[in-house]
Amino acid sequence: MTPEEIELLKLNPYENYISPLEIRACVGDNSGVNEADRDCNIIDGYKRSVDILIQHIIPLETPADVLVYPLLFCCRHSVELYLKLLIKQFLTIYRRKYNIKTDDKTTETIKGSLKTHDISKLVECLLTFAKMDVTIEERFNEIKPVFDSLIDYAFDVDGDAFRYTYKKNWSDTNLKDIGLIDLGIFYNKYKVVSSCFDYLLYDFCAKLNDLYHGTFTKKLNRIQIEEISKKLPPVKDWKSNEFGCILNNIRNEYALSKNDLSEAISLIKKHYLFCNNIGLEQKFKTISESTFEKLRAFLAAHRNTDRVDITEPHFYEASELRNQSNFSESFFEDGISLIYDLPTDELCVLATFYEYSRAYYNGSYFCEDLDWLYEDTKQDLPSDKEHIFYGLCICIITGKLRQAFKDCGQLSYVALFDKYLAETVRLYDIAQSP
Repeated sequence: MTPEEIELLKLNPYENYISPLEIRACVGDNSGVNEADRDCNIIDGYKRSVDILIQHIIPLETPADVLVYPLLFCCRHSVELYLKLLIKQFLTIYRRKYNIKTDDKTTETIKGSLKTHDISKLVECLLTFAKMDVTIEERFNEIKPVFDSLIDYAFDVDGDAFRYTYKKNWSDTNLKDIGLIDLGIFYNKYKVVSSCFDYLLYDFCAKLNDLYHGTFTKKLNRIQIEEISKKLPPVKDWKSNEFGCILNNIRNEYALSKNDLSEAISLIKKHYLFCNNIGLEQKFKTISESTFEKLRAFLAAHRNTDRVDITEPHFYEASELRNQSNFSESFFEDGISLIYDLPTDELCVLATFYEYSRAYYNGSYFCEDLDWLYEDTKQDLPSDKEHIFYGLCICIITGKLRQAFKDCGQLSYVALFDKYLAETVRLYDIAQSP
C-alpha cells in the first residue's frame, strides 16, 4: 500500500471535500429537495441507475451475469419505494375524505404494513384503498395488469435475493429455483410499471387531494376557486359600482350562475389562505406576542457562536473542523424550562405549524389540514414536547415557520414573526428559500 493510499483512507467523505463539485453529492436537508419530495428523489435515483446499468449491458461492455444483481435490486427497491409512497399518499387522501383527525384502526393497520419488504403484501395493502372510493377503484381496475405483473418480485419477500448469496437462515441460497433471467423483458416491464406509478403519484393523487380538501363546488375545483379569489377585489370595495361588472365577468368566464358564484365566494371567505386575496384573515387559534418574545430571547441566547461553516473546495483536516451544531451546549437543558413556561395551547399551535412545514407521510399539507393537524398534535404533545420543541426551533431559524404561517394565510403571525424573530433568523444565517 502506497503512502498516498494510506493518506486517502484517512479521509472522511462526510467531512473532507476535495473532489470536483460535479462528484460531490448534497443529501438530506442540504439536498435542496424538501421533505415532501425527498422519497420521490430517492426513487428517481434508483430508476436512473436501472437505465445506466442496462446501457452497460446492451453494448456488451459488462457481462449481464455481473450487472444482473445491482440492476434487479434497483428495479425491485424502487418498486417497493413506489408502493410505500403511494400507500402513504392514499392514506392521506383517506383521512381527508373521512375527516379522520386521529389514527383509527384502518390507519394503524396501514401504517403497520409499511414495515414489510414483501411486494405482494404492499400491493394487497394499496388495493384496499379501492374500497374507499369508486374513482380509485375504477383507476386500479384499469391498471390491474400492472399490479398483476409485480408477481415477478413476489419470491423476494425480504428484498435480499439480489443482495446476498444466502437467505437469512445462512443455509438456503437465494435464486435457487431461478437459473436464467431475460433482462430485456424485465427491464421493459419495469419501464411500464414505473411509468404507471409515476402517473398515480404525480397526477392521480394530486387530483384526489384537490377533491377531498373540501374546497370545491359542483362547478369549480380548488384551483378555480383560488383563481376567482384573485380576481375579486378586497371586501372593502364590494359596494363600488365596478364590483357588479367583476362578478358578471367571473360568471361568464367560468359559466356560473349567481348561486354558483355565491357558493364559491362563501368558501373563499372561510378559507384560511384564499380569504387573504379579498383582504380578510381567518385567524387560526392564538399565539401571543409574549410567546414570540420568549422564543426570540431563548434562540438569541443559545446560538452556537463557535459554529463555522465548511466552505469551498479547500481540504480540511479533522482537527480543523469546528462544532457544526446550530445551538449552544445549554440549549436542551434550558429548553426544557422554556417548554414548560410556554402556554400549552400556544405551544400546540406552534407545533401544528411546525408539522405543517414538514410533510405528511411525504405528501404535502394544505392549509385545510390545519384543524385536524392541531387535533393530532394536541394528542402527541404531552409525551413529545422536547422533540417537538427542538424541531420547532430548527423550523424558526430556517425560516420555515414563517413560510408555514404565510402558506396558511396567517398574516398576523407573519407580522409577529417579522417583529420578533426575523433578526434571529438573520443571526443564525441558515434560512432556506421558500
